Parts: sequence; structure tokens; C-alpha cells
Amino acid sequence: MNKNTFSLIFLVLITFSGCATTPKEALFTQAAPAPEKMGTLYVMRANPLIPMFYPSVTVSINNMLFATLLPKGYSYIYLPAGIYQVTFAAMGTETFTTEVEIVAGRESYELTDISGYSLKEIIQAQAPAVLKDYRFVKPINSKL
Repeated sequence: MNKNTFSLIFLVLITFSGCATTPKEALFTQAAPAPEKMGTLYVMRANPLIPMFYPSVTVSINNMLFATLLPKGYSYIYLPAGIYQVTFAAMGTETFTTEVEIVAGRESYELTDISGYSLKEIIQAQAPAVLKDYRFVKPINSKL
């Protein structure tokens, strides 16, 4: 096999190898309607300006670990109606806690950029548009 033939085969293999790969996580998919007397809580992590400082953020609900989110990651959980404390923590250094009210039959959204404030007011009305490029993260604990 001469050098040109080898180069051509290598180029074809490299070109088509990307076609067979699929993303690890699916892009945003709306959760099924919550069971009766429950609401849906989405937690999301914005894409930080410098992701290497906070590569992952853990999310706890009422002090119970729920999920670990990478930049532009989201997860959701069905919860009984009530008030919940949602805590985002980045590598044990930055922590932000917010109170979320879950209403039966409704969706609630909590988005953080881990800078110490919630983006809740922004996200409530624009969630589907904002989330379209986010990737689902399987919860660590879905039975809170």
C-alpha cells in the first residue's frame, strides 16, 4: 500500500468515525406530567465563563444529595407540593441555597451560575427556550 492510498483510507476513516458516535446525554426533553399531588422541579446549571474553576456543581434538596451537574446540564424530580431548600455547591467552596415552592401539577425551574444568586425570575418564562441546548443528567438520588 503506497503512502497516498494509506492517507486516503485514514482520511475516510477519520471522517466517518464521528458519524457513529452519539452524545452521552440527550438534549432537553420535557418531563412527563407529574403524578397527582406532585409538581416537577427542574434544576439547571448555566454555562460558566471559566468552567475549569467549577467543573461540576452538586445539587441537594433539603440537604439530601440529588445530582451533579456539568455546565449546561439539567435534571428534574417529581416532588410533593411544599417548600424545599435547593442548594448548589461547587467543589465545596461556593454554596448557594434558595427556597423553591413546588405546586402540584406545575413545573418549577431553578437555574444557577453558582455566583451566589438564582436566575429564577429569568428562567420561569423562558425555560423551554433556554433549556433546548442543555443535556440531561441522571439523578444520583431520585427518591427524596
